[in-house]
Amino acid sequence: MRFLFFLLMIFIHAFVDAQQFSIFIGPGIMNYAGDLQTSSYTFSQSNICIAAGLNYQVNHFSINAAFTAGSVEGNDKYSAKNSNRNLNFKSGIVETSIALQYDIIDISDAKKITPYIFAGAGIIRFNPYTYDIDGIKTYLQPIGTEGQGLPEYSGRNFYSLFEFCLPVGGGLKYKINDKFTACLEYNTRFLNTDYLDDVSKSYPDQQVLLNARGVQAVRLSFREPEIDPSAVFPEKTQRGNPKKKDNFYTTGLKFSYTIPRVNRNSSYTKSGNIRCPRKVY
Repeated sequence: MRFLFFLLMIFIHAFVDAQQFSIFIGPGIMNYAGDLQTSSYTFSQSNICIAAGLNYQVNHFSINAAFTAGSVEGNDKYSAKNSNRNLNFKSGIVETSIALQYDIIDISDAKKITPYIFAGAGIIRFNPYTYDIDGIKTYLQPIGTEGQGLPEYSGRNFYSLFEFCLPVGGGLKYKINDKFTACLEYNTRFLNTDYLDDVSKSYPDQQVLLNARGVQAVRLSFREPEIDPSAVFPEKTQRGNPKKKDNFYTTGLKFSYTIPRVNRNSSYTKSGNIRCPRKVY
């Protein structure tokens, strides 16, 4: 029994000693895949993003809590297939997430590099908008470009601007020294919406949309007349692909700083700094 207790104490001590907190910040680029950007991975139309957060690590595993901000966009003018459709959008992205990470190798002074993988959950806030032919900025969700919220389209509700996401990815971590590490990371977010770009199903009835939402909604639902004035509103024909959800992804660097642990049973911190002695009465 004493031997088992001794082993347990060794395990607890090793577990506690192996824990470490770090903070990180990382610049990168953000892009999306969807009806206006069909490539699964591309640098085309990408935008700058920034991530920051807290990491709690125990041995090979760590939990990352992160905040990411950036933007995505898509434009049919870059598409060989859908250039005549002439739709485009932009949207800011704000994400809060938490993920479980696994380092393949336990990095040390001898082994400074390790690949890692992670998966988690999060929430994003997005709000697609566009500029019309006159340069007027219009947010697309409220005008229901595909008839969302109209009684004639009972199955098409307004999509939420908050969305649950599943971040999944991996990267390479390099130990610079005992306090600093650098990572090269790819992170894709799987979404349960096809409206990140405001394009999913079919065109609505032109007159129904005009009566309910006005001329601007009709113009931004069908934008081919900006290229060909003779184009006729294609009621009930396909506008997007509802069978495939949208997603977005980031690629970037991440720099982390390990917060020194204080050993309360010693006169020294982990970083070697002398602590003030306690008064003994």
